[in-house]
Amino acid sequence: MQGNGGVRETLPRDLNSWRSLETKEEWRYVWEAVRPTFHDAGIYVWPFDRLYARADTRNPMRSNGFAYVTSMRGESWTDLLQKFTCHNELTRAGSTLNGVHVVIRVVAMGDEGKRHLEILRKLAQGPRSMFAENHIDITFTVSPFVADNMRDCYGFWAKNSVGDIVDMILQALEAVAFVHDLGIVHRDLCKANYLIQWHPESLVAMRVPLSRPRALLTDFETAHEFPSDLPPQQRVLSGLPLVGYQRPVPPEMTCGKPYDPFKADIWQLAESFSDFRATIPEIDTILEQMLELDVSLRLSAVDARDKLAAIVHSIPPSALLIPPLLLKPPILET
Repeated sequence: MQGNGGVRETLPRDLNSWRSLETKEEWRYVWEAVRPTFHDAGIYVWPFDRLYARADTRNPMRSNGFAYVTSMRGESWTDLLQKFTCHNELTRAGSTLNGVHVVIRVVAMGDEGKRHLEILRKLAQGPRSMFAENHIDITFTVSPFVADNMRDCYGFWAKNSVGDIVDMILQALEAVAFVHDLGIVHRDLCKANYLIQWHPESLVAMRVPLSRPRALLTDFETAHEFPSDLPPQQRVLSGLPLVGYQRPVPPEMTCGKPYDPFKADIWQLAESFSDFRATIPEIDTILEQMLELDVSLRLSAVDARDKLAAIVHSIPPSALLIPPLLLKPPILET
């Protein structure tokens, strides 16, 4: 918004004000106000139509490599890739001039959000951004439009098998191990903060998928990066990620004392899968060890990833073509 001071004066003053816009009229005004700026950058911001932000369907869709539907669902389901549910007014969808769909997010306003932006830049630039283990795939504040959310991997519409779900958990752990190795803790780690290219739904086809969707870790708003030269025993934090934070947290986060945020990440991820059972004891045991209240016994990201991978790889893929057991109706996370 540099060089457009008149428009800037009419916009929210901080991230929380933007996030907390209350009416659809406010939503429309704010994003319409910045539309010319994005247009100059070659991005068409999707207009809002009461429930969704929608693409201009007169222009042909073009694959961005991140959003797919399965042939089992049929061509009509591609309409889902043409609309975006705005759970948070800091985000909106758009399209580039050549028809590739993207998601736009307000990350920083002045100094606020600066740490978030620095972490995104670190993950999206340089040689490490090209490593296969990097499940982030974000460039600054414009990221690929990804088809689905991992929170829907069971209990809702997707007919995923245990094999489908466990593969997503493995990828989630690979992503956590990757950022932890860089000294970055997420601090809001749950399946709702992972996106998925598509849901395999192998329980519909009743066959092992020939290819697997990629899981992508998102939303580093609460993340913290430790200096690379800080000894592991000094990499501790205290308190909640944000004032008024609502997601479940491990006991050590609320005791007021310094805690290991890397182990807290693992607890939060496991807690978001606490209503899921693979009904394969060895797999369920790993998830229980990730949820261990005793931090000294709780698995690290690397240990959980490696132990779970060893178990899964020892089981014939067809043996994982079974439905999951849900302990309770899932709660839609936001």
